[in-house]
Amino acid sequence: MNISVLILTYDEAINLPDCLRSVAFSDDVVVLDSRSTDQTVEIVESAGATVLQRPFDNYAAQRNFGLSHDFKYDWILMLDADERIPADFVDELRSVTEQVGNPVTLYRMRRKDMFMGRWLKRSSGYPTWFGRLFRKGAVRVEREIIPWPVELVDCSDKVRRRDKIRAELKIPHEAKVLIYFGRLHTMKKPLETIQAVASGGDENLHLLIVGNEQDVSLRDCYELACQLGVGDRVHLVGPVYGERKYDYLLAADAYISLSHRENFNHTAAESLSAGLPLILSPGNDLQGDIAAEKCSWGLCDDERGTASDAVEQFCSVPSDQLAQMGTRGRDWVGRNLQFPTFAERIQSAASKYGKIK
Repeated sequence: MNISVLILTYDEAINLPDCLRSVAFSDDVVVLDSRSTDQTVEIVESAGATVLQRPFDNYAAQRNFGLSHDFKYDWILMLDADERIPADFVDELRSVTEQVGNPVTLYRMRRKDMFMGRWLKRSSGYPTWFGRLFRKGAVRVEREIIPWPVELVDCSDKVRRRDKIRAELKIPHEAKVLIYFGRLHTMKKPLETIQAVASGGDENLHLLIVGNEQDVSLRDCYELACQLGVGDRVHLVGPVYGERKYDYLLAADAYISLSHRENFNHTAAESLSAGLPLILSPGNDLQGDIAAEKCSWGLCDDERGTASDAVEQFCSVPSDQLAQMGTRGRDWVGRNLQFPTFAERIQSAASKYGKIK
């Protein structure tokens, strides 16, 4: 079939084989990898596909770099590694790309979100349309991020809620507490977060790990924490939801995300709304938005020493100054992430792209 395929990856050894099998109809499969640390590249090479590598900065720049490749065919199909092309859809791809005189430049597709083999028909916004099949040289991706609105967390009872969680976890009242809040996935770097805490050198520092297991387990976190001698200071909470989530945010002194990439990071914004300063990797797009607010430590690179230095700096800041940083962050959320601002941005984007009347 005369279709080239572009797939973006970072540590996708688990997902990639099925994705590659689903596009076996193409003899021009190109994988743009963000310098994976697992077997992603080996899997691509063993499948006979082409590997390109580029450090990730944002999705638009990454996709545009991939699209600049000299593809074999005039039609390009763009996928993520956790997406699959069903066998019955291949015939439709063939019919539109082999159509003589076809004037279309781009086709949009509906995506079905699956869980344990079942289609989540009513919980994923279906049908949402994505532009994924287009002519070579005709498409460029623009970076347009509209963050979802964030409600300000009610902090009126912060001291009681903070003390309650700390008592449950046997964390001393005077301890400094960081919170990791998100999926336990290699891309989010929970294990690297534990390493940063361990090398921060402050025995009064504790870390909350809150989130559901994916390709990193709570046992993985526990074993690493014990190995590094901080097993008693890393608290493995698991997933929490609803108001209980805010209890854990209020129990912390700052939020940390060393994630490889985050389009916005809604949980970080929620942490700001709870009055927490942030430690953010360069993969967090939010880092640039709040840089002028003096409410965060924005890391300049993904090196372990850089994260450890930021953790050490956090530990050295008095509690009253951390509270001032948190207030500045919370004020920023109030100015920028409330629903009226969100609605204005949606209307502006609709007008700019002419998609919504």
